[in-house]
Amino acid sequence: MKVQVLRNLPIPEHRTISLPTQAIFLIMTGLKQPLKIGDRVPVTLDFAFADKKTKSISTEAVVSEMELSYKHFGPNTVYDHR
Repeated sequence: MKVQVLRNLPIPEHRTISLPTQAIFLIMTGLKQPLKIGDRVPVTLDFAFADKKTKSISTEAVVSEMELSYKHFGPNTVYDHR
């Protein structure tokens, strides 16, 4: 598996995407202290629209235990490598 940095993530108009099912995730860098399970971290997502308008949405992420899985997601299916 190769990690690639996305500078842009197109989201179709009036649609919802779920990052885990798209094999896309957020990585937080430059943290001032280690995160513990149960911590709540403020997150601001900045959106830029085709008409050049922008919108920021503030929310919080909850730190949860990482689940190890043998599964990974392909374009049209889920592969299980147990």
